[in-house]
Amino acid sequence: MVGIIITGHGGYAAGMASALEFICGGQPLCEYVDFSGDEALYHREIAAALERLAGCTQLLAFCDLKGGTPFKHMAALSLSTPGLAVAYGLGLPAVIEAAGIREEQETPDAAALIGEVFGSLGIQAGVFSPPAASFEDDE
Repeated sequence: MVGIIITGHGGYAAGMASALEFICGGQPLCEYVDFSGDEALYHREIAAALERLAGCTQLLAFCDLKGGTPFKHMAALSLSTPGLAVAYGLGLPAVIEAAGIREEQETPDAAALIGEVFGSLGIQAGVFSPPAASFEDDE
C-alpha cells in the first residue's frame, strides 16, 4: 500500500487528519505533520513520519502549497527517496480519493496514483517533478 504524508502550515495536516478520519475512518500508513515555524522540529517530525512508513515502497506527500517550507522539504526529500511523489494545492476531496484508490489497488505507483486522483476529480493542482539528470559532454 502507498504510504501517505499530509503536511502543511499551521494546523493544515491536523485538520485534514480530522476530516479524513471522520469521513473515511482511521487510515493505516498515513502520517500528518504540521509546520509550526520551527524548521528543526519540522525536519525531525518528517524524519519520524518517514521512519514509521519505512515498510512502504511508494510514498505520496500532500503539501498545502507550492513554495512553502513543507513543500520545499518534501520536494528535496523526493530527490533522494525513491518512490516518493509530492503533490501540492490539494484539498480534502483529493485526499479522500487517494485514500480510497490506494485501498482498492494492491501496490499502486504513487505518481500514477496522483494522476488518477487528478483525472477522477478533474482538479487543477501540481506535482513536483525532479529535474531530469543532466549530463555534460566530456569533450
